[in-house]
Amino acid sequence: MFKTLTLKPRYKHDCDDCVLVGAITYPAPLSTGTAPMRNADLYYCANSDAADGGSVLARFSSRGSDYASVSLKILKHHYIKEDHCSTNGPALIAAWIFTKAKSLVK
Repeated sequence: MFKTLTLKPRYKHDCDDCVLVGAITYPAPLSTGTAPMRNADLYYCANSDAADGGSVLARFSSRGSDYASVSLKILKHHYIKEDHCSTNGPALIAAWIFTKAKSLVK
């Protein structure tokens, strides 16, 4: 039997519409060719970019501007199909996968 874990965010997030879908520590690729480890809380927001299926968000600290987000439409057509990622790309892709796993989108 699986144990249900209660998710708690590492960082403060001020949008009541967002659903916390997970958290990861991942290697964040930089233009220098290095990939230092980075923490992110992952969210899905059905109300943001609603016409495009909502959006996913990766929050990297409690500082208001320290996050990345993308609509699901853009994520599916650009991030997933490219063979390279931005520094935030792995976290946003993980947020989408966690969102799908929680059946928040089809």
